[in-house]
Amino acid sequence: RGVRSQFSHSIDIVPTILEATGIPAPDSVNGVAQQPIDGTSLVYSFDDPKSAERHTTQYFEMMVNRSIYHGGWMASSTPPMGPWDRRPVAMLPSDYAWELYDLRRDPAEQHDLAPEQPERVEQLSRLFLQEARRTHVLPAP
Repeated sequence: RGVRSQFSHSIDIVPTILEATGIPAPDSVNGVAQQPIDGTSLVYSFDDPKSAERHTTQYFEMMVNRSIYHGGWMASSTPPMGPWDRRPVAMLPSDYAWELYDLRRDPAEQHDLAPEQPERVEQLSRLFLQEARRTHVLPAP
């Protein structure tokens, strides 16, 4: 029991349930081959609240809002318009500014470190593209 501080995401729920119950992930469902499950089981943290984080990288994208979590850092980029704006927009425009947060020291994302650490922003934005390709989000229409 107790609070866990390791990074987790909703995609970790299925791998956690499968490991906790001892049920293997299906290779196919109704004859359709399944892609590998992308989450990380959280069972490792059940008995050891201070165990090292295992889910070290997580890609996020929704309505052209982009983020990447990696090793305690979160880089995020938000389009200059709201989701209600229906103008066509490129999936990966280069003019969206990235923000950078050290979630281990700033879990509420209050202090944007992007101006101070442009190299880390560049590294994480490249990792975002790698993860977007790996998860079949790119190439986008």
